Amino acid sequence: MIGTSSQLRSAATFSTMTIADSRLTVSSQLKSLGVIFDPRLTFDAHVSSVTTYYHIWALRHIWRVLSQDVAKTLASSIVRSRLDYCNAVLYGTPNSTTLKLQKVQNSLARVVLQRRKFCRAQALLKSLHWLPVSQRIDFKLATLAFKIQSALQSEYLHQLIFSQHPGSSMTLRSSTRPLLQAARTRTAYGSRAFSSAVPAIWNNLPTSVIDANSLPAFRRRLKTHLFTVAFENRG
Repeated sequence: MIGTSSQLRSAATFSTMTIADSRLTVSSQLKSLGVIFDPRLTFDAHVSSVTTYYHIWALRHIWRVLSQDVAKTLASSIVRSRLDYCNAVLYGTPNSTTLKLQKVQNSLARVVLQRRKFCRAQALLKSLHWLPVSQRIDFKLATLAFKIQSALQSEYLHQLIFSQHPGSSMTLRSSTRPLLQAARTRTAYGSRAFSSAVPAIWNNLPTSVIDANSLPAFRRRLKTHLFTVAFENRG
């Protein structure tokens, strides 16, 4: 069961449900495609399951015999791929949830660049040209938005995104990259839905990014923009 704290308290008496003549036990967590869902959609349990430091410790043991390029490649393939897996579902989650992933990425950057444990991580991420976790989430959703409008993504996702033209109810299929219409919501849960999150991110992108005419060009411009947001704009 998924809902607010008050809704979950009201439903606390339900321990089983009958569906299609089968009695199912209500669980506090559910794992689907490697993602662990919880009743409040904090994804805290999921993040805890992927924030392992084992591979980072292993990489630290052999870092003296690796070149920086090799260490960077290993870090990206073994650890960062875990942090990025299905990270789009983390949009709008509490800062405490994404902070766990950020700490892992910070530790990884220190190992790759052979820095001490308490070395300031932001400068290291910048030198490696790694986007922080929050920007990685935005990157994933914005890339999905581009693919949807370029007919490079599944049909069911097309049905969730609409143009912002007044009175238009047609799903975007053109290559003009107009702004997107965000679904109206009244709750924090609603604002995290795909139909709300994607337009919120897409409509805040500069025109130079939106007007890219290919996926590789879009990804390059998007990363440059998010990199600026993450580092340059903070001084």
